[in-house]
Amino acid sequence: MMTIDEMRRRKAELGLTYGKIAMLSGIPVGTVQKILGKITRSPGYGAMEAIERVLRQDTEEGSMSGRKGGNAFSGVRESPDSYHLETTGAKEAGNYTLEDHLALPDERRVELIDGVFYDMPAPSVRHQRILGGIYRQLYSGITMAETGCEVFFAPLDVQLDDPDQKKPPCDVRTIVEPDVLVICEDHKDQIGELRVYGAPDFVIEILSPSTRKKDMTLKLGKYEKAGVREYWMVDPDREKVIVYTFGEQPDVTIYGWEDKIPVGISDGTCSVCLQGV
Repeated sequence: MMTIDEMRRRKAELGLTYGKIAMLSGIPVGTVQKILGKITRSPGYGAMEAIERVLRQDTEEGSMSGRKGGNAFSGVRESPDSYHLETTGAKEAGNYTLEDHLALPDERRVELIDGVFYDMPAPSVRHQRILGGIYRQLYSGITMAETGCEVFFAPLDVQLDDPDQKKPPCDVRTIVEPDVLVICEDHKDQIGELRVYGAPDFVIEILSPSTRKKDMTLKLGKYEKAGVREYWMVDPDREKVIVYTFGEQPDVTIYGWEDKIPVGISDGTCSVCLQGV
């Protein structure tokens, strides 16, 4: 039987996605991801055999995909920051779901908001410096204060809650990837192996020309509606930070680069300053 590393190499050679392997093998896509991602320590023999069977057979579709160095999916731009996927029987924008997101090539970074895919171009050097500065200050402040909160940074998928659903599951049409997110003690059960389920307590997005509109409109509304408690928009061009506080007494405050910006969810024990970042 092939080893996991051999399977991963064969998957790359054929250009197959997790979704395609799942469809051909009859194994759930989540199980395929966990096995090939080495998350499952002792995968079942039947699942391994089914996946190997797919990877060993050089199907016509797999061969074509492998020769192209790609897969059955290709992004087609609809606007400067969104696109739909061109596939056999492609869906209209607005109808894509978590299943379509999981079927994307591993190397493609996108967000799914209300059934529409939004491309995520590689961040700039300045974006990464700001992200690193914010993360270090948040991690230090929150950890030293022993708040019980945990800090994460992109890339990490977050499947937001759907407030229109009376019961779980989360919104199957929305998967976002915040630059920074904080999850506190009461919501630690939302942290899964592959993504975060439900609204983080605190979210930060660093604005860029390609994401500004989405972050300031679409994601602002989604975060508030899903139950995020605090949302920061960091604007490098204007050197401003717009802080939204949601809840019973919603508020918005604008800070400068030189200000010590209090982290509301930390009850005053943590602040962030971007001067010199």
